[in-house]
Amino acid sequence: MKHLLFGCGAVCTLGARLDSFADLDVDLDLDAMMMTQAVSMANGFLNVTAGAQINKMCAAIWPDELSKKFRDTFVVGSGATACVFLGYDETNTLVAIKVGKGMNGKSQSSAFASWKAECDAMQRMRMAGCEADDLKMHEAYLPTCTALGKHSKGGAYYVMHAAGVHGIKDLPTMGPNEQQRREVLSQLVSSINALHVVDLTHNDLHGTNIVLDDKFRLALIDFGSLKTLKRSWKKDYKRDGSAVWRWAAVIGNCPQDAQWPNPPTMHAGNQFIKCMQKFSGGEDTFIAAITTLVKNAVHESEDHGIMQLVKSKFIQSNQPQDKKLYPWAGTGSCRDWSKEAWANYHFKIDFPGYVKCETLPTYENTKTKTKRGKTRVTVTKQCDIGREFGTACWSKTPGKIWSCGGCATGVLSADSDGGCLFADHPKYASAPDASN
Repeated sequence: MKHLLFGCGAVCTLGARLDSFADLDVDLDLDAMMMTQAVSMANGFLNVTAGAQINKMCAAIWPDELSKKFRDTFVVGSGATACVFLGYDETNTLVAIKVGKGMNGKSQSSAFASWKAECDAMQRMRMAGCEADDLKMHEAYLPTCTALGKHSKGGAYYVMHAAGVHGIKDLPTMGPNEQQRREVLSQLVSSINALHVVDLTHNDLHGTNIVLDDKFRLALIDFGSLKTLKRSWKKDYKRDGSAVWRWAAVIGNCPQDAQWPNPPTMHAGNQFIKCMQKFSGGEDTFIAAITTLVKNAVHESEDHGIMQLVKSKFIQSNQPQDKKLYPWAGTGSCRDWSKEAWANYHFKIDFPGYVKCETLPTYENTKTKTKRGKTRVTVTKQCDIGREFGTACWSKTPGKIWSCGGCATGVLSADSDGGCLFADHPKYASAPDASN
């Protein structure tokens, strides 16, 4: 029996791990109408081969509404909780569609929440690329989640780009010519830089997390260990800078004494630099940047050297033609957004559904008491108890006391109906009125 392997099965943002694919063990079979394929996915390695009995239930759980979104779809695997299909989306891009089987109650909510957290993290990375004016590089090298939703048969579906099949470790067996090797190195540096530009590092660029298709187009996958530049892995193969040394030595056909050692040494580094001089034709800006990258790797410096390297003439001159292999419609017109539009975007991410507290119908409680013919009306305001609170978890139930100051960014109490901001909160002006 063959299995569908999803690498770490996770997407991380700022180092937080979200394991939503790790338990999916998938049986595979392809009938005569299906091509044998192997693709890589944004969250890990997906290897599809023929041989096992196809799960007949997959056709039954495919929702009719998804046929309007995807064409030429076919089953590539099924597991205990989901089936996986390949197909083309509205942008004519090959995607993998994971369709969950119907569930009820808490199980359904829990599964959807896990998928949504992973998808949201990937899409935020794409939007960060747009805000940093680096969207083109993200669309070229970083596959992402493109869609997520609940379907009419009681489950959910999750869509992500499918990338090339070959791990970079297999490059020597693929028969690249010298120009293709130069382009692969240029793509590798540019892809890692696309992460660094948005203050993220990969931290796990081993031989199958950098992938190539048959045209030597490169992509990074399996974002299960993302960290900020400051918190990035500084040593061994997990260091992004060392990954460039490690795989550039393979790409450049460097001799054994120039290959990346663990731990790296200046002796090996000097041999590697000599190899890169020959490989690049001695291009000065490239050699200077490679030398810095090597020294920083040996000394485990905070600077990976990628941002200097990507600007070198050798890397820039060997960029392949513009490619937009991983588009996502969700970016919309983000390139043209104003500062105000970006501020609104970040508010919705950090404070989803939050409103101005004073505009909620249960902010004020009115009590009327009549005694000896006299009526007394008392109006109390939520969280107005002699101190200021920036946030509250509010309730729509009249008279129920809110949780004052207990709603940090995006964190709501279990029995609340939403979050709100008070006037002393720095983001108060961005919050809409409850009626909007």
